[in-house]
Amino acid sequence: MGLNKTVHPEFANYDPSRMPQYFELLLRDWAWDGAQHQPESENARELERITAAHKAIDKPLGDTWVIGAGAGRLSADIHPPLNPCHTVALDTNPVLISCAHRLVAQQKPWQLPEIHPGPQLGIPLTKVWPMNPPSYDDMSTWYAVAGNAWRPPLKQHSFDTLITPWFMDVNGREVRDLIGQVQKYLKPGGVWINTGPLLYGPDITDMHRYSHEEIIELLEVAGFEVIYQNKVQSPYLD
Repeated sequence: MGLNKTVHPEFANYDPSRMPQYFELLLRDWAWDGAQHQPESENARELERITAAHKAIDKPLGDTWVIGAGAGRLSADIHPPLNPCHTVALDTNPVLISCAHRLVAQQKPWQLPEIHPGPQLGIPLTKVWPMNPPSYDDMSTWYAVAGNAWRPPLKQHSFDTLITPWFMDVNGREVRDLIGQVQKYLKPGGVWINTGPLLYGPDITDMHRYSHEEIIELLEVAGFEVIYQNKVQSPYLD
């Protein structure tokens, strides 16, 4: 028909084969906990890490933005016990953030099939996992937002706390850019809580794969005071 395909630069490196990874994140956040002991789940461990950092910082969360919220489990889990004024859970993936909105804000259950890419004799090809709304009391000040972390539909310098879980090494930009972005949206005296490994993707060059110690130096150069840091092993990464 004489039409030419064009790809927006923002999606030039988009790989649709990563969709199974999104299914894994959905199942990890909302289904697999019921199949194992709660203390053994990665969701419980991540909540413990955030809670420990919050206790060490000893400040109210206030208005909180969770960047790269994925399927929304962590942002929802911190809302009742840590009591932020408002929580904005933002992710660029519409599948993940729509699931979060459905489960947390709308309180609607649904099901998701897990499909094994390598079928084996005696093991079912598929398994249907129920995904049920969490039993939280009041989530009226929790919001799921689909948006780009680098161009968010949010007002600058409007958050008391920014949380970046499992985001620093996979967002497509180097750490220095993320530090600058966090500074744009934190209020004066605000707090940044970051968790997750440094498993940089192929889009980050070797010279920009900063170590833990180098990131601490970058933060201090940028004017941050490092109040709390901790290293733990995560069985989930095994």
